Amino acid sequence: MNRDIEYEIRRNYKRLRPSERKVADYLLRMNDSPENLTMTDLARFAGISQPTIMRFANTIGCRGFRELKQRLLIDYPNRITTQKGIALSDHPFPSSGLSEQSQSNPAAYLPNEKSSKLDAVPLTVVSNASRMLQSLLAEMSPIEYKKLISKMAKAKHIVLVGEETSGFVVEELSSKLKHLELHCTSYNVHTFQMLNLSNLTQNDIIVFLSCAVSPAKTTKVLQYAAKSNAALAVLVNRELPALKKLADISIVTTPHPSPYENSIYSVTSQLSLVEMIYAGLLCEKTGRISDDNFIFNQ
Repeated sequence: MNRDIEYEIRRNYKRLRPSERKVADYLLRMNDSPENLTMTDLARFAGISQPTIMRFANTIGCRGFRELKQRLLIDYPNRITTQKGIALSDHPFPSSGLSEQSQSNPAAYLPNEKSSKLDAVPLTVVSNASRMLQSLLAEMSPIEYKKLISKMAKAKHIVLVGEETSGFVVEELSSKLKHLELHCTSYNVHTFQMLNLSNLTQNDIIVFLSCAVSPAKTTKVLQYAAKSNAALAVLVNRELPALKKLADISIVTTPHPSPYENSIYSVTSQLSLVEMIYAGLLCEKTGRISDDNFIFNQ
């Protein structure tokens, strides 16, 4: 399957140097046709050197600027169609009436007071959810993801723990793990902290999901989980000071403020990660997943 260039940029974003990310950011925002784009122009627009462009092209699997431009041209019609549909790029929302803050800040989900029309809400929510997922893909460590899948696939017992709004995400993950005939149990944090963890071994894994509404409380749960002999995987919505010290595997699912501020936390990224976990485990179990045949049943 010939992956489109946008997919390759986002898939490799974590590997890019800071200067190469400037190229990626510019190309992902670019709305104009790349037909007349030269390497000199791209270097000037992105504020980097031409050798940086060559390194960027190599990192995402292109043999120089010429192939990069060819793939941009091939992908351009698809990008235009997508932007007309649900505005996945960073250009202003068409006729949405949203403020500039809403257009540039993924945390500003809802229309401002001057724009309370309900017809703007679906577009805003979908567009910002897309940004959250793109950010997850860009920031998530492939190494940590592979470690998580490998450990869960080999575990004799998987203990799932959900904190607050992540509770129903845990139930979704539990359902998928049972479908794969993996031995798992799920708990909320209060029940989990009453468990005797001495029966867990190095062959088991605790998977803790949290939006970390209260970092202090989340850290306390992690400290309790870390006392067991099981591996500890933490899927959390924000960086925590104790995360690297306590967790064997850690994935920060949404490195941005909550879109709903203090009212409720979005679990969009965590639900997407559940799908990634299910797909990864299915691949480990059957070896049948590929880019060509991987389609979720609707």
